[in-house]
Amino acid sequence: MKKRLLIIGMVFVIALSAVPLSEKAPKAAAPQAKYSKCRISAPSNVKAGKSFKVTFIGDRVNAKGGIDGETKILPTAYMIFKNKKDIGNEIWPDDWWEWRPMGTTYTKTFKIKTPGRYVISADYELFTYDKNYGFDEDSADFLGEKDKVINVLGQKYKIRFNANKGRVSKKSKKVQAGKKYGKLPTPKRSRYKFKGWYTKKSGGTKVKKNTTIKKLKKHTLYAHWFGPKGRGRTITKAEYKRIKTGMSYSSVKYLIGGPGTCIASSSVSGYHTKIYSWKGSGSIGANANVTFQNGKVVSKAQYGLR
Repeated sequence: MKKRLLIIGMVFVIALSAVPLSEKAPKAAAPQAKYSKCRISAPSNVKAGKSFKVTFIGDRVNAKGGIDGETKILPTAYMIFKNKKDIGNEIWPDDWWEWRPMGTTYTKTFKIKTPGRYVISADYELFTYDKNYGFDEDSADFLGEKDKVINVLGQKYKIRFNANKGRVSKKSKKVQAGKKYGKLPTPKRSRYKFKGWYTKKSGGTKVKKNTTIKKLKKHTLYAHWFGPKGRGRTITKAEYKRIKTGMSYSSVKYLIGGPGTCIASSSVSGYHTKIYSWKGSGSIGANANVTFQNGKVVSKAQYGLR
């Protein structure tokens, strides 16, 4: 009996020794800021010359600290880009701002006079609290950039369409500077392919429906044409002269009016070369050969064309 009591007593002592005399309260988790909550708040469309506000929003920006390892994210600098975010398109602000360790959400008033597409981009940095140094500048880590696209709109006016020797049913359209051109009419011209609308009668810049309007006043768009289409029997000297380096086979075929005969083909190191021949209009044996590399004209030769 004594032996059994001794064993039970030993087990009880061992069990007591396994229970800690005191337990520390669990340490509070350090609050963490989230980059996904950071953003730039601003209107998507504004009128040229009118003031508008842009707010750069971080996360936990008002946090004063208190727990080692807690974080907050602040906007620390911004830039403005014209048209798209790219080197050379920067518009340097006169009040580029830097580190604000106790900063809050930042709001600034802008006024842009020239219509167009603008990108406002802000740098965001993560600040980590240290009990000895607080939210110190040395704790800052760059996280990334947030962007906001703003369309600055100008006055409304009419643009005119010049068919340039062709025909077009719609002669004009009302547009607004800073917006896109939108749907454009398709003109027609006998034996010609329509290449598109351009800002000049000859040369100029091609305009599409999604092109942003940069001009501040009414202007004219000009139709450009590809052709004329060949008659298809034989190639003439005039058709031959219209064949330019860089044209596709389908474009050359259109100019001549029919397909050529492939007389040679090769592929070397990723370069696919084909030579097409067309019978010519002119002296006996007149012809023209056009060499295509990867589908584009690289050279041409003719004999006896008129």
